[in-house]
Amino acid sequence: MMHSRNIDEIIRSFGGLLNPDSRARDRASACTIEDRAFDRSVVLDKWQNGPEDTRPENPRSIGYLAAYAMIFGEGINPEGVPTDDGRWFRPDHSVVRAFIRSRDLHLDVNAEPMLRLTDVAYDRITAALNMLSRSA
Repeated sequence: MMHSRNIDEIIRSFGGLLNPDSRARDRASACTIEDRAFDRSVVLDKWQNGPEDTRPENPRSIGYLAAYAMIFGEGINPEGVPTDDGRWFRPDHSVVRAFIRSRDLHLDVNAEPMLRLTDVAYDRITAALNMLSRSA
């Protein structure tokens, strides 16, 4: 398990690395960390329904996707990821929704975990990091 403070740092680091103008330095724009698990039905509804207010090709979104891959590995359930300090992490609803729609994330409500990164997500992250390394 990871400490919630480390989650903050990972989100800020990836967001700032891939998009220096990003709000990623402010964790509130990238995820939520609470003292209890999240309500499954509420989170599932927000992951599946809502406006197309986030674009998966934006550097901010890709930065968050890379950070989420580090934080929850292959997958996550709507309740979130428990941290070693007794808190729960949940990624941003609009970012998750955008990546479900682009097929970077696969949602299967009958699977465990329900939300998984796909090869498309790993390809997108790799391409962004490769582009970054060429510009350095």
